Amino acid sequence: MALDRIYIGINKIDLDPAIIFCHDNATANDKKGYRDPYTGNYVFTSTSLKNQGFCCQNKCRHCPWPPEEQLPLIQHPL
Repeated sequence: MALDRIYIGINKIDLDPAIIFCHDNATANDKKGYRDPYTGNYVFTSTSLKNQGFCCQNKCRHCPWPPEEQLPLIQHPL
């Protein structure tokens, strides 16, 4: 889980404590995501996003990919 904490807010330094709690709880229990405490939307954890192996281009809240790797797929070098 320590590695996951590095990725929890890449480009998101102002995450709400309730969101951080939900993310950490989901990660600690090996869940792929959690329900946003305010909207009820399902949110993937940074660990599950990292395990995909690539950025999905959906501007995920916990995207673990650095900005230079968040290029549209069509722009990624082969």
